[in-house]
Amino acid sequence: MANRTFTSAGANNLWSDPGNWDGGLTIPQEGDSVTIPAGQTCEYDYDMSAWVTGVAGLTITGTLSLTRTAGNYKLFIKAGTTINGAGTFDSGTAASPIPFTAKHLVTGGAGWYIQGNGGLTQTVYDAEPAIKTVKLTQNELAGATVLHVDTDVTSDIWADGDTIRIDNVNKTQNSEERVIAAGGRAAGTITITAGLSAAKVAGTLIHLITRNVRFVGVGTYLVQNFQSGKLTIAGGEWTAPSYYALYNCTGASISGGTFSGNGYGVYSCAGASISGGVISGNTYGLYGCAGASISGGVFSGNTYGLGSSSVNMRGAAFNSNTYDIRESIITAYNINFTSTPENTGYINLAREIYSESINHDQIAGAYRAWTKGGVTSSQAVTVPTGFTQAMETVLENASVEGYWQKEVTISAGASVNITSYLRKVASMSYLPRVIVFNKASSDPFAGGAGLHTFTMTDSIDTWESDLYTYTNSGTADVTLMIRTQGMAASGSMYSVMDVEQINVDMTTALAKLNEILEDTETTIPGAMALDSTVAKDATVAKDATVSKPGIAQTISSNADITAIKAKTDLITTGTAVTIVSQVAGSTITVLRGDTLHASLTGLGSLANVSKVWFTVKSDEADPDSASVIQIEKTDGLLYINGAAATVAANGTLTIDDATAGDITVDLAALEMAKLSPRKYHYDVQVLRTTGIEVSTLTSDTFIISADTTRAVA
Repeated sequence: MANRTFTSAGANNLWSDPGNWDGGLTIPQEGDSVTIPAGQTCEYDYDMSAWVTGVAGLTITGTLSLTRTAGNYKLFIKAGTTINGAGTFDSGTAASPIPFTAKHLVTGGAGWYIQGNGGLTQTVYDAEPAIKTVKLTQNELAGATVLHVDTDVTSDIWADGDTIRIDNVNKTQNSEERVIAAGGRAAGTITITAGLSAAKVAGTLIHLITRNVRFVGVGTYLVQNFQSGKLTIAGGEWTAPSYYALYNCTGASISGGTFSGNGYGVYSCAGASISGGVISGNTYGLYGCAGASISGGVFSGNTYGLGSSSVNMRGAAFNSNTYDIRESIITAYNINFTSTPENTGYINLAREIYSESINHDQIAGAYRAWTKGGVTSSQAVTVPTGFTQAMETVLENASVEGYWQKEVTISAGASVNITSYLRKVASMSYLPRVIVFNKASSDPFAGGAGLHTFTMTDSIDTWESDLYTYTNSGTADVTLMIRTQGMAASGSMYSVMDVEQINVDMTTALAKLNEILEDTETTIPGAMALDSTVAKDATVAKDATVSKPGIAQTISSNADITAIKAKTDLITTGTAVTIVSQVAGSTITVLRGDTLHASLTGLGSLANVSKVWFTVKSDEADPDSASVIQIEKTDGLLYINGAAATVAANGTLTIDDATAGDITVDLAALEMAKLSPRKYHYDVQVLRTTGIEVSTLTSDTFIISADTTRAVA
């Protein structure tokens, strides 16, 4: 056995060229250990299919790059050894993915794995199929070998001999791997080499698992201990039968590929980000991952989709898992959970653990929350007069509170009325109550004192109410937590929280008006007709008159607030100049009341999309109906300032280049004038016409700047 070092002494950088290795006589042989030193780039273009032992460890300090040349290649690692180092394992990049004609298999003997703790960087980009998932169009019996499907895959990269996974959608795990038979692809059918073990219903999902870059583990781990930002997976097939595909890979980024047939697909990967890919047929899809985010991908046919993780998610699809969620902390937005039950083991968590689903099961306005003491769901049957929806908390623990809660932020100087309504179905020794507390203070569950508590009587099937007014007398925003809680072994508690802002501190607005009234401003002499236009940087002078037949008002330093407001309304609602909104990086900045015109480029392919949304929100967890701005490319302006838009044509989203992913977003000035200056969050999401994924193309900060002087006409 030798220790072979790649020296790139030959005419090229190929692994298969003996001249590139120390000594220049031969390439690495069975049992050799291999080093790719710093400063060297080795292109792996060899097939070790006939090898028995494999290379005895591969240390990458420079770069090992899987070849893009057509052919079949295998890299075989000796049992008990690793691929490691502080360099780069290039398994395809965004700029240079591994083409479909280059077939790579990276595997080894028992106990081999890819080790990232030395600082190794790995990127994986391959030839992902355009069609990742199809559905059965009819029921198929046990033993069936011809599967009737809704999509023709003959023009995609699905191929004879590929592995597919068939996940029933009968709300229980019923997942089988099969192989596509020779000549098995037709317009409406896929033929498999072995019949189904169990019958499948119409709508069952069929995923293409095979990829042209494959990583196969033999032992406990396949990939482990990558540092944050060092592992990027946009493709590939990852299989570690009964064990861990990814283990302890902090901040792993997954946007494609397949994780199938593993004990754990993604395990203990804190901060993992999943925006695509198929995670199917595992015992656990995602397990033990703190602070993970999910914005896309398919979790299907797993025993547990998510287990013992804390996850913020939107846009993922959950299908045919035995349990979608197990003992996890989740904030979910617009996710359809399909298992029965959808969440299990929440009663094993601490009472402080709170999970919620907003627009639950993709129903606008629907809500569900899980706590140790019970589950809360929105419903429209038992409601107080004047309301169309109330929360029902089904209590299930005699010694632990079941509850739901919401946050409200009050700006400096502002006040809110919090009206609470409570009702219960039976006598309870612990009476349901509402507790209002400052989120920045100690939680009442930890011994903190609330600002206000409303406790109902022991009445049955009767609504009781309470009004609490809170004024923020400080100089900074205050976030209040409003918690409704009850405690009983059984029975339901109903509740409604109604929050109304009753005043706003006008200090900032009046200061801005004073700027308009300052003598130092540029003077526009005389009266000015509303049919004329003032340039963007012009100002209206003190004592100047803005007039129109029947309307005239002089702005004066001693004008009362009514006159000032009337004048500012004229200024605000006048014809605004159009300023191209600034896009710095991916941050969008626009002046309040100006026309929004923002071009976003390089978002990725927009081919085969049926929907494209541009959405701006104060809080990412807000429902779509609370959007500050939401524009869809076909439907136009949907929401403005938290309300349904009245003129859809006032907002447009145009695809400028579907290949590059360039779009332009426009919003009329009269709509922008309705918004408040502050920092918001925006994203661009798409729904593909193929597959079932909603994915996020980009997201960042959306800033509405205060307007010092408005253009008027």
